[in-house]
Amino acid sequence: MTHFAIIRTKKHKSLASIIGVARHHAREVPCPSADISKASKNIAWGAGKSPSQAVGDKVKQIIEDAQKKAGKKFRSDSVKAVEYLLTASPDWWKTAKTSDKKKFINDARAWLEAKHGAGCVVAEWLHMDEHSPHLHAIVVPLVGGVLNAKAFLGGKTKMRSLQDDFAKKVGEPVGLS
Repeated sequence: MTHFAIIRTKKHKSLASIIGVARHHAREVPCPSADISKASKNIAWGAGKSPSQAVGDKVKQIIEDAQKKAGKKFRSDSVKAVEYLLTASPDWWKTAKTSDKKKFINDARAWLEAKHGAGCVVAEWLHMDEHSPHLHAIVVPLVGGVLNAKAFLGGKTKMRSLQDDFAKKVGEPVGLS
């Protein structure tokens, strides 16, 4: 059976939207698909270790710092953050070696930092309390000092390239397509 490396993205144009999704990922609000008895196995990094408001504050700070350096205000309707979901086929999580699971998560985190820069990866959450473990991340899409989500997610070709790159660098080393 073929198992796949899976990547999904969502653009967020408002701080309220970013804080709302952070509340879910930080489990500050009930999650019907989560098993409460496994919640202690979840891990958070960066601003994800703090209350969800800190995620919004960090995104705002990064954008304000970039605007100061650029000497201009960014468009109010710009994509302020990209939310990533990084995971693998459910059956892979059931059969993979523990070392491969750890490698997948570590490589996925490193891939995000390489793609966006460590300073732009605001928060990460590893959810072990749902059917399939998965990593969520909130990233500010800065390119050349300005907000530019299109540089990462702009059109079918860029998305295909992003998915192929993730599969090659993170999935293939642990046997995923």
